[in-house]
Amino acid sequence: MRRTIMAALVLAAMAGPVFAGPVSDFENALRDAYGNYRMALFATNSGKREQSAQAVEAFAAKWGTLGDTWSQSPPPQYADDPQWLPTLVEIKQIIGKAATEIEAGKLPEAHNVLETIRDQIGQLHLRNGMVTFSDRMNAYHAKMEEVLNPEMTNPQEIHEGAAVLHYLAGEMLRFPPADAEGSAEFAALSKAVEQTSSDVLAAARSGDMEKLKAARQALKPAYAKLFMKFG
Repeated sequence: MRRTIMAALVLAAMAGPVFAGPVSDFENALRDAYGNYRMALFATNSGKREQSAQAVEAFAAKWGTLGDTWSQSPPPQYADDPQWLPTLVEIKQIIGKAATEIEAGKLPEAHNVLETIRDQIGQLHLRNGMVTFSDRMNAYHAKMEEVLNPEMTNPQEIHEGAAVLHYLAGEMLRFPPADAEGSAEFAALSKAVEQTSSDVLAAARSGDMEKLKAARQALKPAYAKLFMKFG
């Protein structure tokens, strides 16, 4: 019951800036740090070593501040989570490992290391009855990767995957982040994600493999643009 109440408080905190206190203070700081995390993911995936190093350094600094501020006194929504401190420590260690890989010029390895932070934060939210826009984006990303798998060739399997993907797109865009309110850019980027998922589903239903191939290829660019700015 307590976690249900705290989850409701978190949703209220994230709905706008008027809700003040430790719940929103932490979530706002986490979202700010997550912006640098997204930059690090993008830079390592794009093979940009200098940008990767800068993004990871900025993320490490903000995560360090989060740890210093909250590790021994968690915000109310995480107060009952025995994995609170281990999660903060684990993410700090992951960031350090990614920085080492970048320094060695191993950007693909650094990217794979950084990807595990999604799971850490997602599990933190899941344990405490929370779902954020970033969590929904990550769920969409996971299903998108399945749909893009070249080994997925069975028409029925493709159709089912496309249907789930389209549903996840709708769920994600029903609950935009607070910083997207009134944003024309968010409206345009989210429309592109919704359209590409709809196109994949329509192509899967039609059975036209050439059309499906083209629709699949449009998924990742649309997702990446939305993720980079608002994910």
